[in-house]
Amino acid sequence: AYLPHAALRVYVMGERASRLEMATDEDAARMRELTREAMKAGAMGFSTSRSINHKTVKGAHTPSLKASEAELTAIAMGVKEGGRGILQMITDFDGEDVEPEFALMRRLVQASGRPLTFSLMQKHKNPSGWKRILELTREANDAGMKINAQVAPRGVGVVLGLQASRNVFTECPSYQAIHHLPLRDRVARLQEPGMKEKLLRELFEHATSPLGQRLVEFTNIFDVGNPPTYDPGPERSVASIAARQGRDAADVAYDLQLRDGGYSMLYSPFANYAARTLDVCGDMLADPNTVVGLGDGGAHVGIVCDASFQTFTLTHWRKRFDLAWLVKRQTSDTARTVGLYDRGVIAPGMKADLNVIDAHSLGIALPHMQFDLPAGGRRMLQRAQGYDATIVSGAPVYRYGEPTGALPGRLVRGPQQ
Repeated sequence: AYLPHAALRVYVMGERASRLEMATDEDAARMRELTREAMKAGAMGFSTSRSINHKTVKGAHTPSLKASEAELTAIAMGVKEGGRGILQMITDFDGEDVEPEFALMRRLVQASGRPLTFSLMQKHKNPSGWKRILELTREANDAGMKINAQVAPRGVGVVLGLQASRNVFTECPSYQAIHHLPLRDRVARLQEPGMKEKLLRELFEHATSPLGQRLVEFTNIFDVGNPPTYDPGPERSVASIAARQGRDAADVAYDLQLRDGGYSMLYSPFANYAARTLDVCGDMLADPNTVVGLGDGGAHVGIVCDASFQTFTLTHWRKRFDLAWLVKRQTSDTARTVGLYDRGVIAPGMKADLNVIDAHSLGIALPHMQFDLPAGGRRMLQRAQGYDATIVSGAPVYRYGEPTGALPGRLVRGPQQ
């Protein structure tokens, strides 16, 4: 729904964009022109990534990583000239000093007059840094700017398993030799005598990459159980389970991943769970300058499944917030953030998009893998229960979680009055 910076940059600059070269004045002017056209054509806004964690399949940084302020300003002015649209940014905020990056966002908003939303999470290496960022967000809004933070209702992390894109032993040569086999055959090979000992030996030898090191951080890898819990606490970490059983943590991880015929999954949050509690998420949700978002419902589909964020919010956070307020946070608040003023509340003249919810039976199932993408590609799905009906434009499209066949949805071009 957004004009993506990486695609825009490559379209204008070609290979120079992928080499992270600086845009020329002519490049920036062309991006500004195309951005204006995109907003008029119906894009919801413009999005850019300044995160080192976003890379191509070959490991290269995405083309937008090092774009200059002059380039970003030109694009923001294109959004302004288009007459509508929001600026969206993800940046790492990895250093102790977050002010320079936030100041850049402020200048983009000041120059363009357009609202901006950015992703915010608690970094485990800087567990209190998010508080300063929210202070800066409040100061910006007090100064008349419209800037808000997208926050998640739970930990941000990955799902590990034999069906997923990654598991604890992904980096081990002996696992890589069998990773192409069907799940049943892989499980059989992993149960052969000597295979466990071989992989446990290889595990720490090959945990040299950032990913490999994360895969052996057993204090931060959890058995989520079934039904899943996304607030497992320290006692459900693989390391804690191993300590209670007097075993090596890698040995426990091996057995957990073979459980249920290899369909079981482990959970490793890399943000929002530094203290092994979700209290920080509740504090972020309560802040008036945040909006519920950030979930990867359709990205990193073999290792991340955040599609249950909405149901999780309505179930887990009812212990702290009123249910009606939680619904508002995910409907009218999010609609207003992106300029969809024709929906988000139940009122005459508004779009009739509704969920009829049985609040007492709300719940989420364990994620499961579906192999229905091109070339047998995988994607993780997650079922929910407690939704008696989902209605789009007045027509029921789901009843009790099953599709009715009705498809009343229509293309939405840009923000709506």
